[in-house]
Order: sequence, then C-alpha cells, then structure tokens
Amino acid sequence: MHPTITTVSRPEAMADVPGICELPLTRAVVQYRDVHELDRRGGRIQDIGLAVVVEGRFAASVRAMDLGSAEVKYLNLASELVILDWVYDPTLAHMRTLAGAEGEGAATAGGPPSGELRRFCFDLALRVLARRGF
Repeated sequence: MHPTITTVSRPEAMADVPGICELPLTRAVVQYRDVHELDRRGGRIQDIGLAVVVEGRFAASVRAMDLGSAEVKYLNLASELVILDWVYDPTLAHMRTLAGAEGEGAATAGGPPSGELRRFCFDLALRVLARRGF
C-alpha cells in the first residue's frame, strides 16, 4: 500500500492575513525612503532615512521625525513598512518637548529644529542601530 499525500487548498486561507497593520505606529522607529514622503520638498543631506513616528495610527499616513535632521516628515509607509525598534513614551514626550522648546514647535511648524533636538535624535539613531547590530 502506497500512502498518498493530498493537499486541500483552503479558499479562505487569505483570511488569515489581513494585509493591513492594525497596530498603532506611534513610537515606532521606521526606515523610509524618498518615495515614502507625501510632501516631497526635496531631501536634505542630514536626512538619514530613519525616523520616529510621532503620530500615526495607520501606515498610509504618519507624521515622523527624521533622526538625522530632526525634521518632521509626512510619510506613506503602506507599501513598505520596516520597523527597526520602538521608543518608550517618555522618550517620545522628551522629543516633543525639545521640538516645542523653540517658539511653540519650530521643528513641527517648518522652522529649523534646535541643535539639542538634532543631537538627541542622532544619538537615538546610533543607539537603535547599535541594538540592531549595524
């Protein structure tokens, strides 16, 4: 007697994979590229492609702070979402405090971010990369 192997395909198999992220992305450290930017004002040399999502429920529309330039970016990460790490709530609160320290949120209002905020963001990027083994 020869055992036969039969495979039965489940038509509802795709129901196991929702295809969308149901997790709020606020506090996520994400990787992004210029194609992810919603408002393409042109990249800066200080942008390193790593950002902390400061506000974002869905991947299609998040507000994130680049960890190199400390500039706020509006990103659509729905096509390609790479989460490297997460920051704690106090870390995010500290970033927001530093961003709001110069004239009611200069970094979020389009003004240049403070040097202290840029240093904090870059140090955070280095810590995340070190944790991930880069």
